[in-house]
Amino acid sequence: MTAVYTNPLFPDAALEWAVVQITAACICSQAPVTREEAVATYCLATGNLSVTGPFALLNNEGEEIGRYIVFEISGSITTTTAGTASHVALISATDLIQVYVCTGVDLELEVDDPIQTNAWCTSFLYPTDVDICEVP
Repeated sequence: MTAVYTNPLFPDAALEWAVVQITAACICSQAPVTREEAVATYCLATGNLSVTGPFALLNNEGEEIGRYIVFEISGSITTTTAGTASHVALISATDLIQVYVCTGVDLELEVDDPIQTNAWCTSFLYPTDVDICEVP
């Protein structure tokens, strides 16, 4: 089956949840699989996150294909543990939400090094192909 319409409220609900839940980003030396690993085991630096705008439409050649929101670290952050940064983990007060791989070259960080980050977006594409499955 092919979806021909998706109500924007569908991806907006997930993005609204992300805006409320995601409070910080941890710059990590490895990919964490738990919040504890993100904040303690692999964390080189932590910064608070802010949302820099409302939900926006993703377009591809004039066709609406999804929604996104932009996050950025608010204020400056400083390295608290020396190491090589390879991942950024988005966390809530209680959970690990999403882990990104740093693109480009890994950063060699020393204690008290300032970190400059770019804003990034989290997006949800509208579904186009839907598999029908039998309910057990």
